[in-house]
Amino acid sequence: MFIVTPWHTSYPHQIHVHDCTKGWQPGQHVRLRVFFSGRIFESHPLTVMNAPSPVSVIPSQTLSLAAKVKGDWTRALNKYATEEQARLGNEKGELPGVPVQVMIDGPYGGCGVDLGRYESAFLIAGGSGATFNLSLLDDIIARCVKLGRPGGEMTRRIEFVWCIKSYGMLIYRWTA
Repeated sequence: MFIVTPWHTSYPHQIHVHDCTKGWQPGQHVRLRVFFSGRIFESHPLTVMNAPSPVSVIPSQTLSLAAKVKGDWTRALNKYATEEQARLGNEKGELPGVPVQVMIDGPYGGCGVDLGRYESAFLIAGGSGATFNLSLLDDIIARCVKLGRPGGEMTRRIEFVWCIKSYGMLIYRWTA
């Protein structure tokens, strides 16, 4: 099961798959199939935006994904989450998201470069492409700060450039 948080259509959904703590690497993506509104045969690739829980600086036991409301599937997911949150909110008070059943395939891909091997890292992303870099940042910061450089990580400086269309993206909560 996972939780979808509806958001303004200009910003990505937060998607949190609970009790999923490891089994992926920073920069990887999964194919997500969400069981809602008769769309059980559709799966879509989404980039993981956090490091696995044992390494992550984010205190959660989830696999976190983001999906920008852009095409038919994400619009339908946003509509479903918004309507369900309104319905559940009326029944049980304010909820942070909507629980939905999912199937995950993967992970796939990833980053072939270990940032810990370098003293400096320069990461650049555009729009929702920041999810890829966020998982890399989460991983290298955790290894250097939280875990005390267990693999001899040399990283001392990280520059992160994020190109966005509007300042509204800055208010979006990218972490769990």
